[in-house]
Amino acid sequence: GYPCLTPPTLLHGGIQYFAAVEVDGIRVEASTVEIEAQAETLEVTGIGPWKHQSLIRIGESMAPTIALELRLASELSRDRQDRYLSIVKYFASHGETSLLNAVLQEQGLESKYLEVKAQIA
Repeated sequence: GYPCLTPPTLLHGGIQYFAAVEVDGIRVEASTVEIEAQAETLEVTGIGPWKHQSLIRIGESMAPTIALELRLASELSRDRQDRYLSIVKYFASHGETSLLNAVLQEQGLESKYLEVKAQIA
C-alpha cells in the first residue's frame, strides 16, 4: 500500500534482491541476504543479518532490520558518507557496543570509524 520507488530487482549477478518504497515521506530500502556463510559480522552475508537485528515500525507493521553495527561497517567500507555519518553520530552519543567493536575489528574498519568519529566531535 506504499508508493514503490524501486520495484524488487535482482542485483549482483542474481544473488541479491533490492527494493525501495516510500512510507510517510521516508525512503525505506530492503534487500535480501546474498550468500550463506558462517560469519556473523557482515551485513548481507552469513548468519549476522539473522542473529543481529532490530524490529522497527513501518506504518502499522513491524519489520526486522539489520543491526546498525552491520550497516555501519557496510557503509564505511563503501565510503558512503551520506549514510554512515548519522550512524557514527548515533554510536558516538549512545556508546559503542561489543558487536560494533567486533565488526569493525574483523573488517579492518576501526581506524576509519575513529577518524570519522573525531571529525564529527
